[in-house]
Parts: sequence; C-alpha cells; structure tokens
Amino acid sequence: MLDPKNIVLHFDNTTRVAVAIRRGEQYAEVGEYNEALKEYQKALEVTRNSSLAHYRVGELFFLQPELAAGRQRVPRALTGDLEPKWTEVWAHINLGKIFDISDQRDRAVNEYRQALRTKIIRRARSKRPGSTSTRSSCGPGTPIKFAPS
Repeated sequence: MLDPKNIVLHFDNTTRVAVAIRRGEQYAEVGEYNEALKEYQKALEVTRNSSLAHYRVGELFFLQPELAAGRQRVPRALTGDLEPKWTEVWAHINLGKIFDISDQRDRAVNEYRQALRTKIIRRARSKRPGSTSTRSSCGPGTPIKFAPS
C-alpha cells in the first residue's frame, strides 16, 4: 500500500472544494459556462457556505448575462465563509455593476460604498500591531480588462 495512513495522499473537503472551483474557473476561462457551473455546484455540495463558489456562480451569470440570476447568487457570497477575503469586496462591486446595468443607480452606489467600507476595514485590520498579513485582500487576483477606447 502506497500511503496506508493517508498522510501524503490526503484528499479532504477543503481540497475537494478547491479542485472543483479551479476546474470551474478553467471551464469559465474557455467559455464552457455549463461545465463551469457543474464544477461550482460540486464545490457547494461539499461546502454549502463557500463564498468563493457562490461568487463564481454569480460571476458566471453576470458573464452570460443573466443578471437576475446573478443578483440572486452574488449575495450568497456575502453570507458564506468569506474565504478568500476579497470575495466580500468583489461581491459588493459585482452587485453594484448589476444594479448599474439595470438602472438602479442608488442601489449600485450603495454597493460600491459597501465595497469601499469593507476594503478599508480589512486594510485597517491587517495593519494592526501583530498582524502578519502582507498580502492584499481586496482583489480577486485577475487583472481588470478595459474595453479599448
């Protein structure tokens, strides 16, 4: 037996969720949204409160664009485990975008303000004495693409 005590080949729920989300992201990158959704749903079957999985599902709907479905899904990221930390800020930003597109400017501005508040609070917490965090927790790690002017 290669690993009788499951020390090296340990495949726990955290790993299952991470793998399913990464597969979903890979499918989404090539435009295979149905396959991506299946992978995100696999992650949610394991961990129902995965903010990242809920965020990615909402993002898929935003990309398709199915704004009503995205508007329903993105807030679930805010009530989950909030891991990684940037999901909270970006969930507010994407909700703001959805409200902007659907001509609900006041609600959009409110979401953008929430994103700013969340970002400021997180930065303040990370700068407290004794904090060891040096990574930024305000972005999803993917570059923002701007349309050519």
